[in-house]
Amino acid sequence: MPSAARATLRLAAAATLLAASGQTQIESQGEALSFALKWCADCHSGREPEGDLNLPSLLGRIITPGDLDRLVDVKEQLEAGTMPPDDEPRPSPEAVSSMASWTDALVTSMGAGPGRVTVRRLSRFEYNRTIDDLFGVHTELSGSFPPDDLGYGFDTIGDAMSFSTLHLEKYAAAAADIADRAIVLEDPDTPPVRHLEAEGMRCSIRRSNRSDGFAALVSNGEFSARLRLPRAGEYLIRVRAYGDQAGGQLPLMAIRVDGQTRKKIEVPQTRHNPAIHELRTTIPGGPHVVSVGFTNDYFRKDEPDRSKRDRNLLVDWVEVVGPVDPTPLPAGHRWILSDHDEQAIAGRLVHRVWRRPAQPADVERLSALMRGALTAGAPVEAAARLALQATLVSPNFLYRIEPGELGSSRGSEDLSGHALASRLSYFIWSSTPDDELLALAAGGQLRDPAVLVEQARRMLAEPRASALSENFAGLWLELRRLAEMEPDPDRFPSFSDDLRADMQRETQMLFESIVREQRSVRDLLDADYTFMNERLARHYGVDGVSGDRFRKVTVTDDRRRGILGHAAIHTITSHPTHTSPVRRGKWILDQILDDPPPPPPPGNDAFSEEEVGHLTTLREKLAVHRAKPECASCHDRMDSLGLALENFDPIGRWRDEEHGAAIYSEGFFPTDIVEVIDGPAELRSILMEGRTFVRCVLTKLFLYAVGREPAAADRLELDRLSRALPADPTVEELVIGIVRLDAFRRREMMR
Repeated sequence: MPSAARATLRLAAAATLLAASGQTQIESQGEALSFALKWCADCHSGREPEGDLNLPSLLGRIITPGDLDRLVDVKEQLEAGTMPPDDEPRPSPEAVSSMASWTDALVTSMGAGPGRVTVRRLSRFEYNRTIDDLFGVHTELSGSFPPDDLGYGFDTIGDAMSFSTLHLEKYAAAAADIADRAIVLEDPDTPPVRHLEAEGMRCSIRRSNRSDGFAALVSNGEFSARLRLPRAGEYLIRVRAYGDQAGGQLPLMAIRVDGQTRKKIEVPQTRHNPAIHELRTTIPGGPHVVSVGFTNDYFRKDEPDRSKRDRNLLVDWVEVVGPVDPTPLPAGHRWILSDHDEQAIAGRLVHRVWRRPAQPADVERLSALMRGALTAGAPVEAAARLALQATLVSPNFLYRIEPGELGSSRGSEDLSGHALASRLSYFIWSSTPDDELLALAAGGQLRDPAVLVEQARRMLAEPRASALSENFAGLWLELRRLAEMEPDPDRFPSFSDDLRADMQRETQMLFESIVREQRSVRDLLDADYTFMNERLARHYGVDGVSGDRFRKVTVTDDRRRGILGHAAIHTITSHPTHTSPVRRGKWILDQILDDPPPPPPPGNDAFSEEEVGHLTTLREKLAVHRAKPECASCHDRMDSLGLALENFDPIGRWRDEEHGAAIYSEGFFPTDIVEVIDGPAELRSILMEGRTFVRCVLTKLFLYAVGREPAAADRLELDRLSRALPADPTVEELVIGIVRLDAFRRREMMR
């Protein structure tokens, strides 16, 4: 008989004996099987078990590491009281606790390590933040990058990321643009001169060229030329000209940029004493048309004195000099070209851009690239641009490669100091490590847990930690979806792009204030203040707020406390024409309780007109949907939560009626003890009870920071961490808890 079959028989026999004895203490797999046979087998056994989980079959064979996640799922459902269903017999709290303890011990004993993270590509948000912090410049070309792939709601999950030839094409174009912006070729002491001979410029009328090299405008018209200016700044426009004097007025010359006259100049000079006329003016960077016009033509055929018969403007050349204004060099230019030695430049680029020490081979390849350009006569700035472009299109920049410190242990290893610096900086700042982190990484101190925590606290206190509100909170709370929402303009004419931006800013500012002011993370649900400008306050019906500037406002309406009172959340969970209790309930289950429902069965994701066409309110329509057995298990939970927010319309305004009928917002909270909820205040109160919300935020932070789904061992660690935290932990305490985990500081060794 195969060993697996013998093991199954032994477990079944032990389970039979345990079931007969009525024992509740679970210390072995056979006792766990007995528990499953008694309390779970009615639904989770046979050929088509609920949730595709045959629990007696799983526990009746040899358990492998691949089974641990399912067992932890069972444990969490038992502890939450959602299984067995409330209409089925339930095990005692002691039996549930014993089963949970056995599961914990099993997961711990199977020696799960820190896990393996698939290499992660920089998201668009991380790319832009990194470029800004490294070089002090921004490229608009990043807006053309392909959309970032999401995994578990985040764009930091390595397994979800893709790469295509389109990525490579866009990254190459952005690298060239960044290099042009970050490294300046012009010498401020000798600004470039763009010399334009008038004879070669476009003329709007018939031209007349003189033997002295001047081109004449013999009637009102202009000479013009197209050119591209490197940046916004002050430019000197110089024109060498003279006039044929006639008619009692001096020839009038207009200097124009893009058709707009910047200056009118009288030209008293004659062909015997031409002069240079100048205009210093501010011009944006990019393509422009510069022109010189003649505006007061005069001709009298019957004038006796031929020298006074015809007034003309004659132009030799036009020069555009500059920019001539002093401007600070970009931060990137200063550190890249702190000296002009090509090897030193290459070494600095590798260290800063690739976030790790430079290796001799790296330096030699970049140095050779620069030497080729220098040999061809290019200035060192142009050669450095080539080297910078090469570093920016390298996988060493585009991907967060995380080597370990070899030899740490047999199955896992510490991340290298530089990999740990990157993991920490992209967690808190969504950007590259600063000099202090890199120095600690190079000296080996950053792998000291105490130093790592100290650095995390320092980074959270800096302005760059706003990335947590923009990136982490934006992804976790799905605020970025606001850009996709288009409420029906006929039903909601007050909705605008400006109001959309205000909604998102309100929620981000609340999250940022909770981080900055060391408030409890629970304040996200229960804050008695928010941030508004006049437009958003008017949307909410709040008086006393004026102007576009956001300011802190006390919330006096209990229904508006915390993010469940924010219009951003109501809008992203609604349809263009009506609210969606299903979407709102699903959002609460996923983002607040970390208990997302499964996808709907095919063909059951919408109402049919035949089913609900005669009904008035959404509550009535949802009741029809829940009557379907295949829908009830999930919709009983989602609908009850979402209906508690039904008084908020699709753009977050409070209402008491729908289609003339009073809105009835009562539902229940899906736990082992049915708790009735009526409205957002009661829903918020229940969501704040216990550790569920804090545990959810921990899980979301883990996903965002580590870049993979928590494995069974991680889930146990997160559970222990949530129990060890204070009752009202701050975001900083949650972040520090994540940073201390082996999953953050270590990695699985490649086998």
